[in-house]
Amino acid sequence: MLPRPDDEPDRVEKGCFMSRVEKIESQISEFSPAELAAFGKWFIEFDANAWDRQFEAGVKAGKLDNLAGKALDDHAAGRSTGL
Repeated sequence: MLPRPDDEPDRVEKGCFMSRVEKIESQISEFSPAELAAFGKWFIEFDANAWDRQFEAGVKAGKLDNLAGKALDDHAAGRSTGL
C-alpha cells in the first residue's frame, strides 16, 4: 500500500477510516485482467502527460536555463561529441 501523506484527510466509510488512495487501491485490486490492462495503459498515458506538463512548466519558469547555458558553453569549448 502507498504511504499516506500526513495532510491527506481521512474519510469515514463503512465504519472505518479509509483514504482516497486506499479506496482506489482496493478497487484496482478487484479489476479483471482485461480491466487491469486497460487501466495500466490509461495510467501510463496519464502519468506521461502529467510529467510533460511538469517539465514544460519548469522550462517556462527557467529552471533549466543554467543547465542549457552550461551545455552550450561546453559545446562551444569543444567539450561535446556528435551523436
